[in-house]
This record gives sequence, structure tokens and C-alpha cells, in this order.
Amino acid sequence: MGDYDKSIKDYSEAIRLNPEMHDAYQNLALLLASCPNDKLRDGASAIEYATAACELSHWKNGNDLAILAAAFAEVGDWEMAVKRQQEYIAMAQLESEKTLGRQRLELYKIKKAYREEPKPLTSMPIVKSSSQ
Repeated sequence: MGDYDKSIKDYSEAIRLNPEMHDAYQNLALLLASCPNDKLRDGASAIEYATAACELSHWKNGNDLAILAAAFAEVGDWEMAVKRQQEYIAMAQLESEKTLGRQRLELYKIKKAYREEPKPLTSMPIVKSSSQ
């Protein structure tokens, strides 16, 4: 929804409450690796959380590998970014996943990190009460 600070806090709290919550590690790692807000990216922490997600899934979840690749790209470890992205592509089942995977791989080969598209902050709609 665009509230990246809140998302980071929420995912961190979810991990604190349930250290086995795979999706929280995965989502937090992706956010820290590819957030459109430069100030919130933290590649080293993204590697930590993405590695934890990989370990929780026994290195069998391709999305974890793609997120780990993005985290390595964020810290400028292009060799590991390429390696992990190639592993993701090898695991991808759908042609659309392979295509997106190859697009990110090309970014890493030219030493460019992946960034999520910025999302606008959305707020709850204002509900006006009708007076009688």
C-alpha cells in the first residue's frame, strides 16, 4: 500500500512473534532489498532474512532464491546475484516466471539492482454520514 515503514515494522513483529513464519521473512527481505525508498533499503539485512526464508523452505522455493538474488544485488555482490537468479530460473515452472527471471538476470549482469515500483500511500475512504 506504500507505507513501507509500517510494513517493515509489521513483518519484523511477525517474525518476533513467530520465528517460523516463512512469508514474513520473504516479504521483509524483498522490501529491504528492493524498496523504492532509498532510505529504507538495507541489503545486508535483506540477505539475512532471505537466507532465513530459504532455510525455512529447505532451499526449494524459487521465490526465496529470487529475493536472495535481489538482496545480493543491493549490496553489489553481482556474482551471487547472478548465481541465485539462475537457480530461480531453473526452478521456475511457468514460462512467465522464467521470462521475468531472465529480465532480472539481465539487470544483475549489467550491475543494476532490482527495484519494486513505487506504490502510492492509500488511505481509508472518507465516509460521510448523512444527517437527517
